Amino acid sequence: MEQKPKKAVLAAISAAVTTYIRTQEEAFAAAATAAAAAASAPAAAAGSFYGAYGRQQMMEMRRLLSLRLARR
Repeated sequence: MEQKPKKAVLAAISAAVTTYIRTQEEAFAAAATAAAAAASAPAAAAGSFYGAYGRQQMMEMRRLLSLRLARR
């Protein structure tokens, strides 16, 4: 009579361990995919020289306006 409960417990433990390992592997694969997508995003988001120059000019004008130097 003792054999059946031991086999059932062993089967339950094996199933739990297998499920845990599978979920950890899936989580690792999802994290690796997200990291790869995040690594490629900055390269595509890099602006052009003219865009950077325009932003720099806008910041300079705001600075001058805050110092009240850009008056006519």
